[in-house]
Amino acid sequence: VIPEGFERVRIRRATLERTLCRGVHRATEILAPGPALTSPATANRKVSHGELRWVGGQRVVLLDGTPEQIGTAHGQLLSDEARRCIESVLFSFATGHAIVEGKWFMSDLESAWKELSPHIPERHRRETRALAKALDVDPHTLELLNVFPELFHCSGFAVADSATVGGKLYHGRVLDYMTTIGLQDAATTFIVQPNGYSAFANVGYASFTGSVTGMNEHHVSLGEMGGKGEGQWAGVPMATLMRRALEECSTLAGVMELWRDSPRTCEYFYVFADGKTNEMVGVSAVPEAIEFIGRGEFHKRLGEGIPDTVALSAGSRLATLKKRILAKHGAIDVETAKWLMSRPVAMQSNLHNVLFVPEDGDFYVANASHSRPAAEMPYVHLNLFELLNVSPQGRKPLPLSTGTTRNSDD
Repeated sequence: VIPEGFERVRIRRATLERTLCRGVHRATEILAPGPALTSPATANRKVSHGELRWVGGQRVVLLDGTPEQIGTAHGQLLSDEARRCIESVLFSFATGHAIVEGKWFMSDLESAWKELSPHIPERHRRETRALAKALDVDPHTLELLNVFPELFHCSGFAVADSATVGGKLYHGRVLDYMTTIGLQDAATTFIVQPNGYSAFANVGYASFTGSVTGMNEHHVSLGEMGGKGEGQWAGVPMATLMRRALEECSTLAGVMELWRDSPRTCEYFYVFADGKTNEMVGVSAVPEAIEFIGRGEFHKRLGEGIPDTVALSAGSRLATLKKRILAKHGAIDVETAKWLMSRPVAMQSNLHNVLFVPEDGDFYVANASHSRPAAEMPYVHLNLFELLNVSPQGRKPLPLSTGTTRNSDD
């Protein structure tokens, strides 16, 4: 007899055993990390269409070419990191979720995938299939894994003009999500040059092909913050929309158009910025509506605005962030902008922090360790144009006046 409020979910025995065994194995690895995790080998490597560089103890992976070439190189360079990421999400997290919530996580991902998949560009699906082949895993496993970023939560801000030293635009992004499942073991900054699309930096994780934090060659930077609305999946996955913006948009207007015109999922908040013009905007988006919040504007959820500032977070973290910005208004530089993202604006679960200076192509990345949140770790300074080996003016902007382009394989 099934108790009231419960339902029976049929799970193949092999699937259940694999999830529990690999989940416990990965959990043990996270709780008592060995040298392979705490002090990984830092040898640089090259493969066809890809290169792994270690910069300041962080992985930086350069990828280029067709979707198949990008996916294959990704898998060849990051096979161990991808395995850990897959085990963290699909096995360790799934095991804990079953115990705590009484739900089979893979069923939730399958339900989400069925509604999300029609909205994923074919080029992204080709890349995922090539990545799966290089990793020797079932392609559908990676498809489900890439639904997981739909659950991320965070804070973010952009400041410029009267708020900063010299009027420089700074865009900060705080990713707070589950350091306890060990995603930091797969932390990677990707520099991607896809054929026919804009090049971009994507601060992410091995085996994830979407984006939650990025900046493209057109000086446009993007950061996402999760809200409510879980289960409203009939639209473009958030991480897919973010990657499409990096690939397809050369202006802030183009990014805003893409969000307006695309079917959206759940509830998300974003900060978008354009270093060419010092434009910035906050975004509140649900499937049925979208709202753009300009710099310095009052908003019912955010309270009074701050001149030349967009600041998004929640509760006491928002209050602290705004207090810090006001205290340093007019004197914000790189180091001050990093301080804006320190604890308690960043949570204990702080997985990564990124500060973009999009005008210059500079960005600063901090990743969590096993014992410390990202906000308490050193930042590594990278420059998109140096990594692309082109000058900031070295590539032509996309052709449409809106700054958005669509290719036929979407």
